[in-house]
Parts: sequence; structure tokens; C-alpha cells
Amino acid sequence: MQVMLADEAVQIKGYGAARQLTLYENDAPVLQVLTSDTTTTGAGLLYWLRAR
Repeated sequence: MQVMLADEAVQIKGYGAARQLTLYENDAPVLQVLTSDTTTTGAGLLYWLRAR
């Protein structure tokens, strides 16, 4: 199995800066998160969220 993480900075109108995290498994997106947390690593956030 191949796993990849995309971590993109985005601007949300009326809100400001945010991050969009997308987890891919075998070239297909399986989890997408929009967060205002700009300090935690993307891998750390997704690891925590998938364990919930």
C-alpha cells in the first residue's frame, strides 16, 4: 500500500489562513481535513484524527 499526504495552505474568505490536508492511499483520497492549526505537522494531525 502506498500512502501520501498533501498539506496545502489556503485562504478562506471571511476567516483567514487555514490548511487543507489530504491523505491518499493507493492514489485515491481517503481523508480530507480543513484546519486552522498551523503548528502541528500534517502527519501528526492525520495520525491523531484517524485514531479517533
